[in-house]
Amino acid sequence: MLESGRVVALDRAARALGIVVGMRRAGVLSLAPDAQIRERDVVRERELVLGVAYALL
Repeated sequence: MLESGRVVALDRAARALGIVVGMRRAGVLSLAPDAQIRERDVVRERELVLGVAYALL
């Protein structure tokens, strides 16, 4: 997951390929050309957290 063009979250498979937090999109694609890269969506994250919180009430 990218925020402002840099990796902020990744999985074990990405780590195994040498991808690290802070890496730019081009660096990721050079190590993993088929990577599924998504931009962080803060609004969506907030909606999901609120949904879980309301469900727990």
